[in-house]
Order: sequence, then C-alpha cells, then structure tokens
Amino acid sequence: MVMRHIGITTNSARGFMSNDNWQTPQWLFNSLNEEFNFTVDLCASHYNHKCDRFYSETNSLLTVDPVALRSDICFMNPPYSRNLIKPCIEKAWQIAQNASVVCLLKVDTSTRWWSIFWDYENHMPKHGCKIRFFPKRVKFDPPPNVNGKSGPAFPTCVVIMDRRDKPTLKQTHGVE
Repeated sequence: MVMRHIGITTNSARGFMSNDNWQTPQWLFNSLNEEFNFTVDLCASHYNHKCDRFYSETNSLLTVDPVALRSDICFMNPPYSRNLIKPCIEKAWQIAQNASVVCLLKVDTSTRWWSIFWDYENHMPKHGCKIRFFPKRVKFDPPPNVNGKSGPAFPTCVVIMDRRDKPTLKQTHGVE
C-alpha cells in the first residue's frame, strides 16, 4: 500500500500485513490516477510514494492543516493498523471539505472509523462520499526486502470523498 503513514510495525492476529508498509499495486494506482489525476499522496514513504508530493513519517498527514490541501486531488492508502487508520480517515474527511480524497480502504463496517463516511441510519454513504467495491480481494505489493504478494483476509474498496458541493435545503427537501 502507499506507505502506511508512520510505518509502525504491528502484530496482526489475522496474519496479513505484519507491518504497515505494504504498497498499492501499481496497476490499481494507475487506473485511479487516470481517472482522478492525483496531486498528492497522503500516506506514503520515501520508497513507495505514488505522487511527487507526498506525506510520510517525516512530514505526517496528521499534522497538516486541511486547508493547506485546498483544491488538491489526494490519494490515500492509510495504514490499516487499529491505532492509525481512524485518525487518517478523520483527517481525510476534514480535507474533503476543500479537496477530493480517494482512499483505498479495507471494508470493515463494524469499526467506528467506517461511520466517519457512512450513514448507518439511512444505510448509505454520507453526502460527498461514494464507495466502489472490488469483485475480489486486491493483492498488495510487498515492502522492500519482502518477497511475493499478499492478499488480505478482508475485502477492500475505494472511498471517494469530496464534500465541497454540499446540497442546499432546496436540493434535499425542496425548500429554499
């Protein structure tokens, strides 16, 4: 995946990703980049960034003012570690008030971070969010010095956040 924000090694009981440095497959990034034309990679490292501009363990996404990314088209494959994914998704949701953020995420509706962009009451993504599911599991590229590819024990999806175009009362309820 594209870095994994801070590169903290975790002990995953599920076996996949013994660390947060698995990389987005190049074919998948190329396909998304052709559609979105990314300007910045929000969760990368110096060896696996997908855009010339990127945030890594040395200049953390979590410390960035979301307004600084105004009008950017951001790619994010966050760390999937329990203690890192939620703050990254929260920051992406903040950034999406001023920019587009396209995230490669694991599908895990049982987590608190999924509710950042999902409306459980209405059973749909919140306004300014679209979700695309893959028909099968994505195999990620390994970090340096690790051989092979690995498929996670969970499905992944692409979450597209762009909250700049908020609906008016007239659009949602026919009221001005």
